[in-house]
Amino acid sequence: MRIMFINSVYGVGSTGKIVRDLCQELIQNGNEVRVCYGRKGPVADSYAIQVCTKFEFYLDVCLSRITGLHGCFSNLSTERVIKEIENFSPDIIHLHNIHGYYLNIYKLIKYLKKKNIKVVWTLHDELMFTGKCSYAYGCDKWLYGCKECAQVKEYPKSILFDCSSLLYKRKKALFHGISNFFFVTPSKWLSDRVKKSYLHEAKCFVINNGIDTEETFYPCNTNQLRLKLEIDNFKVILTVTDDVFSERKGIDTFIKLADMYKGKNIKFIVVGGVREDLQRDNVIYIPMTTNQKELTEFYALADVFVITSKCDNFPTVCLEALACGTPVVGFDVGGIAETAPQMGIGRFVEMNDLEEMVKAIDYFLMEESLKNIKKCRSYATLYFSKQHMNNKYIKLFQELIRSGEE
Repeated sequence: MRIMFINSVYGVGSTGKIVRDLCQELIQNGNEVRVCYGRKGPVADSYAIQVCTKFEFYLDVCLSRITGLHGCFSNLSTERVIKEIENFSPDIIHLHNIHGYYLNIYKLIKYLKKKNIKVVWTLHDELMFTGKCSYAYGCDKWLYGCKECAQVKEYPKSILFDCSSLLYKRKKALFHGISNFFFVTPSKWLSDRVKKSYLHEAKCFVINNGIDTEETFYPCNTNQLRLKLEIDNFKVILTVTDDVFSERKGIDTFIKLADMYKGKNIKFIVVGGVREDLQRDNVIYIPMTTNQKELTEFYALADVFVITSKCDNFPTVCLEALACGTPVVGFDVGGIAETAPQMGIGRFVEMNDLEEMVKAIDYFLMEESLKNIKKCRSYATLYFSKQHMNNKYIKLFQELIRSGEE
């Protein structure tokens, strides 16, 4: 098989790591791969090509924010992708995040429809069936036609104009008659949303995200880290984020939880950056890290992993915590609860119900630590290993290729 991947990043972030894991598995099994990525990809793999320059990226950001027309620029980057498709001649193109200021979405999709190449598209958010929102939260305008968007200032941000109605209509027209497109969602929650949207006629499969549960994320000794942080006799509540300032990620809510545990023998750790405006005596901030060994130690150090996102699809941070033996607590929004559906490994409460979240945290703090580790680790290796995910994707690729040959 010849498989081409297109994503905003490569080798970093949840989607970038998923793409790289799939590529390595395919190559190991004698297949050919090519990756076109937008802007971040420190891993120097010969088959991966960065298609967007820094200048083009920032130009797209500026034009998108001024006009409100996200996904309508980066024509040169898009031409490079199209050229790579022509040269590589893939059996299947696997799309992930094609938003992110590096592609003209409309130009690329029109080309793929015209060429009639089989496309597998893993949706990691709701942007492709809303006017402009990665997550619509409680808004239901995407069901019948976006307008007067309440999230104009959120990603993808518009400074001046609300173009949500125009973009919704353009996307709806663009995705009409996409018989060669097959959608994948990491969560059942997002699959259900797709089936209610204007993409409802397309086939949609659920394939959970997967992580490296063997060589990267596993229970490990954390004695040195405890000594370094001077928390030898403390219980630890952990959260990990790629943006401490994102309202959606809810770090302010995590700090409110820390306030509720003030005076107790518990430390709250935030990995992902520092909020000078939210400093507390019982909160430790750790800068963002791409060092997976260091990240694993923090997961293994924690007694409970807490995710305070206001919405998310199928966050891999929850899977990584489980693989390191740490139970998950969060809000029951989006597909978050699907990451730890058994009571012994995760508990999820109604949005903003901090009293119930404290009860959920306390439940795991009172549980025998070794018991938690075994339960969480067992579930993660069984359902969320990258091998499990890779096998499902490869099976889908093979079935689609066979169906085209019949």
